[in-house]
Amino acid sequence: MVAFNAHERPAHNAAELPVTPPPRLIGRESELQQIYPPLRESRAVYLHGPDGVGKSAVAAMLASAFAKQPGGSLWLYVDEDTTLESLIVRVGRAYDVAEIALSENPLGMVGAVAALLQQHKPLVVLDGPLETSIAAKFVTRCADRVPVLLVERETQNGPWVTAAIGPLTPDAAVDLFKHEANIAKNAPNAADADLRALVKALGHLPFAICVAARTMLAGKMSPADFLNRVRQVAPSVNNDPARIALTLSFAALTNNPLQGVLLMMGAIPSGAGTSDLLGMISGAPTASINQAVQMLAGLRLVDRGMRGDQVYFRQHALTHKFCEERLQSSGRLDGLREKAREKLIEYAQANMDAGKAGRLASEMENFVKLAHHAQRIGDRDTNSKLVIALSQAGTFVNDQGFVYELVQIRGAGGSPFPAYQDSEPAMPSGLFASLTAAPAEKFAPEQLEAAARGDIDEDDDDGSDAPVAPAPLAAAPAPELDDEYLLEDDDDDNGDDSGPAPVVQSPEDFLSSMASSPPTIVEPRQSVLFDREDDLDDDLDEIEDSEPVVEEEPATVEGKIAMLRTQLGQARQDGDMARQVTLLRQLGHWEVEEGLLIEAIATYNQALAVYEQRDDQTGQLETLEILSALMEKTENAQASVLMAQRGISIAEAMDDEETRLQLLLTLGDARQQLGESVEAAKAYGQALQIARTTDDSTHEAIILQKLGTAQLDSGDPDHAIDSWEQALALFKAQERRADEGRVKGALGQAYGELQRWPEAINFHKSALYIARELGDKGEEAVQLSDLGYTCLQAEQLGEAMMHYRQALHLAFEYGNRADIVAALVDLARLMLRSPSHLKITEQLVADGLQLDPSDKDLRSLKERIAGEILVAQSKGVQFKPVAGTARQFAAQGYRKFAGV
Repeated sequence: MVAFNAHERPAHNAAELPVTPPPRLIGRESELQQIYPPLRESRAVYLHGPDGVGKSAVAAMLASAFAKQPGGSLWLYVDEDTTLESLIVRVGRAYDVAEIALSENPLGMVGAVAALLQQHKPLVVLDGPLETSIAAKFVTRCADRVPVLLVERETQNGPWVTAAIGPLTPDAAVDLFKHEANIAKNAPNAADADLRALVKALGHLPFAICVAARTMLAGKMSPADFLNRVRQVAPSVNNDPARIALTLSFAALTNNPLQGVLLMMGAIPSGAGTSDLLGMISGAPTASINQAVQMLAGLRLVDRGMRGDQVYFRQHALTHKFCEERLQSSGRLDGLREKAREKLIEYAQANMDAGKAGRLASEMENFVKLAHHAQRIGDRDTNSKLVIALSQAGTFVNDQGFVYELVQIRGAGGSPFPAYQDSEPAMPSGLFASLTAAPAEKFAPEQLEAAARGDIDEDDDDGSDAPVAPAPLAAAPAPELDDEYLLEDDDDDNGDDSGPAPVVQSPEDFLSSMASSPPTIVEPRQSVLFDREDDLDDDLDEIEDSEPVVEEEPATVEGKIAMLRTQLGQARQDGDMARQVTLLRQLGHWEVEEGLLIEAIATYNQALAVYEQRDDQTGQLETLEILSALMEKTENAQASVLMAQRGISIAEAMDDEETRLQLLLTLGDARQQLGESVEAAKAYGQALQIARTTDDSTHEAIILQKLGTAQLDSGDPDHAIDSWEQALALFKAQERRADEGRVKGALGQAYGELQRWPEAINFHKSALYIARELGDKGEEAVQLSDLGYTCLQAEQLGEAMMHYRQALHLAFEYGNRADIVAALVDLARLMLRSPSHLKITEQLVADGLQLDPSDKDLRSLKERIAGEILVAQSKGVQFKPVAGTARQFAAQGYRKFAGV
C-alpha cells in the first residue's frame, strides 16, 4: 500500500484536527443536541449561520468527539473552486488509496470512494462555501449512510438535515466574554452592566466577542474603558460587530510588527500557511514568525492547526476580508499580493528536493488557490512557473497523490485560448476566460479617446482612508519583518498579409476513421488532431464490411450495437476467438460513432485480451493504437501513456515506424494532459524524427506545432518560437491558411512570454487578419482577446480596450453565458482604471450579474465599483453618461474598430 502522508488523513484525537477545538463551547448546548443525533445515525447535517457566529467552533467540538471513535474525523476545507473530483481525490489520499488519489478520471471512482467511506465511517466535515450541487452529489453518491457535517453561511435545501446557528443569548455572550478576558464567571463584578452593553454592541456573535475580549485583556483595560472605545469605533464601521472588534484589535497592533504579519497573511489568497512559508514571505526567521503568529492566535485573529509535522495557521474569513480591505484602502494590496505570489513560487522552487516533499504537500492548497486567483486575473506566468516547479520535484506529484491538483494548476495556467484549434474550430466553453487584472496606473486620456469616446479624468484614485481608530493599545512585542507589511498612518513576420489564399483542410483525427461523426473535443493549446494511416482505415472498413452476421442489418446504430452484443455472446459460448475479435472490433467501431467512448474502451480492451491469447502482435498493436487514442480523448491520460508505451515497444520490435509515429503523438498528447510537458516534448521530438526520415511534411508541420506548445508549457519560449517558425514555413508552403494563422497566434503567445510585446502584437494582428479573411469567428475571438491582454501588458491601454470590446461582442454573438461573463469581467477590470467611466463600468457589471448573479468576480467588482464611485464623487469627477447596455457598448466597438 502507498503512504501519501496526506494532511487530510482522518484525525483520531483532537490534536490531529486542522482546527483547534475550543476548550469550552459556551451557550451551544441546544445546537449540539439538535446536530448530534442525525450525525450519530450516519446522516448529513447542513449547519448554517452568518459569518462569525461560531459554526466552525461547533463543528470542531463535534469533530473532536467523533475523533475518539474508530472512524475518526475527516476534516476537509472547501471553497467556491472545490469540485466533486477534488473531494474524491482528497478522500483517496486520506486513506492511501492510489487508484483513487492518482486517478485521471476521478468521477469514475465515485463507487470506490463510497465503499471506502462506508468501510471506515468517519465524520466528514466540509468547512467552507461549497457549491450546493457539488455538496449534494458528494453526500448522495460518495457519503451515503456516512455522517457528514457541512458548514456553510446560508441555508440550502438538499439531502441533509438543516441546523441553524445564531447569536448567543445575552447571558451566554457575557459568559464567553468573561472566559476570553479571564474574568471569573461567578465573582462579584460591578462591571456586569458594561459587559452586557459590550456584548450587545458586538451582536452577541462569538467571533467578535472573542476578538474584543482578548484585545481588552491584552490592553489591560476595564470593561467601562473598553466600552467607550467600542462606542467610538462603532459608527465608523456601520455598527458591524466583527468590524468593531477587528478595528480595535488592529489598532492595538499599530507600530507593532504583529500588524505586519497579519496584513501579510491577508495578502495570501488563502489567508493561510505554515510558519516556514510565512517566514519566507515576510522575510523574518521561521522561529520568529512562529512566535508572532502564535501571539495572533492568542488574540483570536488566526487559528492554529497541524499539517503533518508542521504548524499551520489560518485567518478567519472575516479577518482575511478585513485585512484585504485595509490593504486595498491604503493602495498596498496589489503590491503585497505580487510579493506573496513571487514568494509562493520561490517556496515551490526551493522545496523540490525529495526530502522536502512534506513542505510542498502542506502548501498545495495555497498553490491551487494561487493558480485559480492567477487565472481570474489573467496571470499566465504564475501558473506556468508553478507547474514547472512541481513537475521537476522528482516523483513528488505521484508519491504524494497530487496528480489532480497539478492538472488543475496546469489547466488554470494554460492560455484561456488555444494556440490553435481543429480545422473546423468550435467556440470552446472557456473561450473568454479571464485574462488580466488592471495594474495600478490610471489610463492616459489620449489612449481611451478613440476606444471609449471621451477623455479620462487624470485624478489619481487612491481609495479612501480607513476609519481612524482610537489610540493604540499596548501589545506584546514581536520580531521584525519587512517594513512593507506595516501600514503608515495614512521581427520575422510583421503580419503583412494581403489577399485571400486557398484553404487546405487539416488531416482528420484517427477516431474519425472509425466513426463518421465522432464527438468534437476541443483541447486547450492543442493542435489539430492527426489522421491515422490509410492501411488502418482500410482495415477498419474491411472489418465493418466483412462477414455479415445476419442477412438484414438493423437500420440504426443502436440496433447494430445490440445485434453485435448478442452475437458476441454466442461467439463466446462457441469458443470462436476469431469471430469474437471481429465482432469486438465492429462493436467498438459503432460505439465510437455513437459517442460511447467509455464503452468502446471496454470493448477494445476485450479485443486486446483476445489478441494476447492468440499471440497476435499485429492485432495487439492496432488495438493499442486505438485504445491509447480513446483514453487520451476521454482524459484518462495515465492509462493512455501506459497503452502508448506498450504499443511503441511492439512497433519498434516489428519495425513499424508509421504506427510508432502515431503512438508517439498520442503519448505526447497524454503527457501534456498530465502536465509533463518536458516528457511530451521528448515524445514529439521522436515523432518528428520519423516524419522527417519518411519525408512526411504534413505530419512534420503538425508535430512541430505540438512540439512548440510543449516547449512553451515547459518554460522554453525560445525553442517554442523556433519550432513554430519551422511549422509556419511548412504551412505556408502547403497553403494551409487556417493552420498558418493559428501558428502566428501561438508565436504571439511565445513572444509575450518573453515580454517582447511589439513582436507579440504583430503576430496576433496577423493571426487576426487571417481569421477574418477566412470568416473564422472562433479564431477571431481568440486573437482579439489575446491582443487585448498583450496590449495591456505593453501599456497600450486604448488598444487593449478596443480589442476587449470587440471580443465581448463576439461573445454575445457566438459564445455562451460563461464566455460573456468572462469577457465582461476582463473589460470591466480594465475600465476600472478610468474614474470618469465608472458608471459605464457599473452598467457592464450589472448586465453581467443579470446573466449570472452568482459569479464571484462580478460580485466583487460590483462592490469595488461602488466604493470607487464614492471616492470619485468626493473628488468631483464628471462621469461619462451610460448610453446603452453592455451588448450595445460591445457592438458599437466592434462596428467602429473591426477593421483596425
